[in-house]
Amino acid sequence: MIWSLMMGVLVGFSGDPVQVRGYLEARMKFGEERNAKTITIRNMVVNTPSSYNILLGRPAINKLGTIVSSVHLKMKYPTKEGGVRVIKVD
Repeated sequence: MIWSLMMGVLVGFSGDPVQVRGYLEARMKFGEERNAKTITIRNMVVNTPSSYNILLGRPAINKLGTIVSSVHLKMKYPTKEGGVRVIKVD
């Protein structure tokens, strides 16, 4: 993990300014056991109330090779073996 402190301001979904606390570069695992895929992602750290744990941007989605369906609350990604795995939420 690499932590860097670069302060700034992010405009939130409501239009309010949100203070950026820094950036955290970390390996993140998506999926479980043999279906998992691990990549390194640069995360922006903010201190604000949210119903989300993480928001994935286009760089992370592209790095995973995923297809996202917000309507179905699913994310599909290819595996090393040539298959397709699904991450879904309720």
